[in-house]
Amino acid sequence: MLWERVHSAICDQCTEKAAADLVSMRVETERREAPLETAALIARFDAEIVGQVPAKRTLVGAIRRHRTPGAGLSVARILIAGPRGSGKTTLGRIAASLGGWPSVVADVTGLVDAGEPGMSPEDVVGLLWRNARRDVEACEHGTVFLDGLDRSAIAARCWEGVQRGMLRLLNDGEVELPPRVLEWRVPATSPISTRDLLFVAAVSVPPLPAEAFANERALREALVREGLLPALVSRFHRVVYITPPDPAVAHHMLTRPGGILERAQRLAAAAGATLEVPYESTMALAQLVAADPDGGWAAERLVGRLVSEILADPAPNRRFVLDGYALNLAASV
Repeated sequence: MLWERVHSAICDQCTEKAAADLVSMRVETERREAPLETAALIARFDAEIVGQVPAKRTLVGAIRRHRTPGAGLSVARILIAGPRGSGKTTLGRIAASLGGWPSVVADVTGLVDAGEPGMSPEDVVGLLWRNARRDVEACEHGTVFLDGLDRSAIAARCWEGVQRGMLRLLNDGEVELPPRVLEWRVPATSPISTRDLLFVAAVSVPPLPAEAFANERALREALVREGLLPALVSRFHRVVYITPPDPAVAHHMLTRPGGILERAQRLAAAAGATLEVPYESTMALAQLVAADPDGGWAAERLVGRLVSEILADPAPNRRFVLDGYALNLAASV
């Protein structure tokens, strides 16, 4: 059926879609206006990341500052530094989900400076604008998580260009959305201000000695020595360091409810097998994870190898035990 009025028409399908969009926007507005208590925010981080209290407190403070209207303060910009597999990406994604406004997670590996082919800072803001349903006000209060700043994963000739692209994005100014971001038959929108955006970025660095992150000034100097541009480091209001997991943290990460080992046991059970994990084996596995330069990724990799062996076994209803032999097998592959 078509509803007609003054030389225009709209079908039932479009009417239902518009109504659904209005409901979605109302729910989103209620969500962003709902108060968030500090304890609830910390609990959300604790459910995913063990330890790392300074980083969590910094992010919780930034989120509450971002969600407090009329504070008269510029929104915080947080740089999370740490080794691979330490939880930087998880923290950043949680922060983006709790910002209370539309958010975007961008991999900066392909970010380029002006005039070069690749993803531009304007593209990142354009993705945020799309996630905000083309609402300029919502976009200008959104959260941007810049992930993937890893010197080992970016070509040497592109390393500085990626950082300069981030600098352009972090400048307090206005961004013109490129034509390729604008959808067909969508009129050009006004420039997007980046002043009130909450920026969280993650950079991978080798494990640093304790004196390198004894205070924030020492950490900033250490990051510059690791190849970050001083101008980029200075753009962030706070810089925090995430330590690699020690054996105790790795053990908790492995054995907590819903953790890696519990997921592996559920997967084995779904395949008709039984996976038993003695306490001594969890301690030995935690030692392997803590000693591996990939940190948390190592836990997923080691347990994943064991699960693959279980799933590949042709005999049904097998009983598997995570013993020393299995750990050595997983660590040696």
